[in-house]
Amino acid sequence: MGKKDLQRKNNDLEEQPILTQESAEEVVEVQQEVAAEEVIAPANDNIIKIGDNQKTAKTLNKFDIFWVKIWAGICAFVNTISIYINKGIKFVFRKEAPLKYIKAVISFLLILLCVFIIAAPFNITVNEVEKLEIYSNGLTVVQKQVASHEGRPVYKYGYANSDGKTKIECKYDNAMRFKYGVAWVNSVDKDENGYTKNYWYLINTAGKRVGNVEVLQTNDYIVPVGQFGNKHKLAPVLVGGKYCFVNTKGKITIEGMFDDVGNFDFKIARVRMGAQTYFINKSGKRVGEIFSDARDFSEGRAAVSRNNLWGFVDENGNVIADLEYEQVSNFKQGYALVKRGATYGIIDSNGKSVVKTGMYTDLELRNFFEMN
Repeated sequence: MGKKDLQRKNNDLEEQPILTQESAEEVVEVQQEVAAEEVIAPANDNIIKIGDNQKTAKTLNKFDIFWVKIWAGICAFVNTISIYINKGIKFVFRKEAPLKYIKAVISFLLILLCVFIIAAPFNITVNEVEKLEIYSNGLTVVQKQVASHEGRPVYKYGYANSDGKTKIECKYDNAMRFKYGVAWVNSVDKDENGYTKNYWYLINTAGKRVGNVEVLQTNDYIVPVGQFGNKHKLAPVLVGGKYCFVNTKGKITIEGMFDDVGNFDFKIARVRMGAQTYFINKSGKRVGEIFSDARDFSEGRAAVSRNNLWGFVDENGNVIADLEYEQVSNFKQGYALVKRGATYGIIDSNGKSVVKTGMYTDLELRNFFEMN
């Protein structure tokens, strides 16, 4: 029964001049129902009442109101975005899509976004193992026997895809894995004068030659080409007894003048000219100080030596651990083993001592680190 109907019935009963006991009880019952309907929550700026009456109403405090507003805002946002997306669908396909499906997709994407935002600061990794890439650029090196010579099998190299199908014919005498869409391959041919020509050059994933660089292999024990760096797409090659750097287009970008080099796996690479060792950037310019010896980077730190004492530099060529140790290891899991005199210590990636030298003549961790 509605509020107006109850009020009308109450007024009709009140107009009756004589009430029987039954009608009096009915009047009292109706008046109680009207009073219950007219009860409202007390006015308060900090409280919202939701419900039919005060007994069943739910009280919301400021905290509840805040989350109610957040939820209302999210719903309004999803609804607005869904409408605009639907308009775009109608414009393209001349037909609207059900809004509930669009809202479901948007809600799912928002949930994923929240998960990533929450998980990102904790550096969550799942089943992280040593990086092993079998099919680099979708191809892997394969070997096939193509002939025999004096009773010995003759093999040639090519490339196959993940389905096991040969994509680049097995016709090379040696081959490296693909990186950045190119790979070094080796061929032993006869030149126009009939002399044996053993050289390396670049090919792409279609098996076509890239650039005009030919790197002769003059020593059976030294491969004259290196792999492209992880930081910069430059590879060291040995031309005329000196090392230079080549890009993925097969062009020399840093001229050959070095007696020894490292890879560009980090921002700078190790090079040596005579007795001087230092680091260069991708433009070939020297970065940092000159040393008598240095190693390749490990975890963003490289060991350097001067006057038979070792220390470390960072990716910018800055010394982060003074050259004061007789022996050092490469960094592993953020730490390096150092030796000064007859005692060992451990430093972190900032060069600070975690275990000071002078305390221990041996550390069991020597088996964990490779000392050089």
